[in-house]
Amino acid sequence: MNQLDKRVVFLLKFFAIFSVLHYLLLVVNLRPMQEFIAKSQAMLLNLTYDGTLVRIGSETFEITPSCTGLVSSIILAAIVFSLKKPGLKSKTATLAIGVIFLLAANYVRVYFVLLSAIAFGGRAAEAVHIITWFLTAALVIVVWYYGTKRIAKVKEFNDFL
Repeated sequence: MNQLDKRVVFLLKFFAIFSVLHYLLLVVNLRPMQEFIAKSQAMLLNLTYDGTLVRIGSETFEITPSCTGLVSSIILAAIVFSLKKPGLKSKTATLAIGVIFLLAANYVRVYFVLLSAIAFGGRAAEAVHIITWFLTAALVIVVWYYGTKRIAKVKEFNDFL
């Protein structure tokens, strides 16, 4: 199989895995997780909350399923399991460690979004929200790529295919 075919197979696997997992994210009840994030963040920042809503002055922020860190985890799972290398055991370990890291990092990210809303208002919080999401996604890809290269002992991305 040539490199173009391998890339097409990778993309098809990636989008299939991502689509199934993202669909599950939409249909599974994540409300308890969302409420935990809202409640604990509100308590840390001395804010009021109601279910998945956190109030900062006259503004309300909703902790949605996308605020849980699971979307980033789904992206990681789709990348890891779409590739030929490393083996299943290493892929599973990579995903488990990655999910733990992503849930923790996302929790901190939500904290800083809310903190920026307190300090600078809702518009600043929205900017911090977007910037930190992209930074988190980039960090995940960089750490995954270089970490997995070492584990799988490959030199180039094409070697994963």
